[in-house]
Amino acid sequence: GIEVVVFDMDQTMSAGHCGDGLPREELTSYVLRASTDFATAAMALHRAPGIRLAVATGSDPVEYDLPGHSRATHICGPDLATAVIEAWCPEALP
Repeated sequence: GIEVVVFDMDQTMSAGHCGDGLPREELTSYVLRASTDFATAAMALHRAPGIRLAVATGSDPVEYDLPGHSRATHICGPDLATAVIEAWCPEALP
């Protein structure tokens, strides 16, 4: 049976695209563009016994080290995925 369901981050969980890191001032807009279909599916799957959820993203925390980027100015990868999930379906977080 199915053990893990993986959601893609950009333009699936959210209609936004984070590129090489989303400027922090765009975080609210990115989160608000999250798909209600994603939130509904994530919550239903979270309640299903034996199903684990994961997020695939092309973004990586090493992007905080890019010139002009830092954790204070940008958000990316797992941090951005967590922000979307916290806003739309926090019960799905471990």
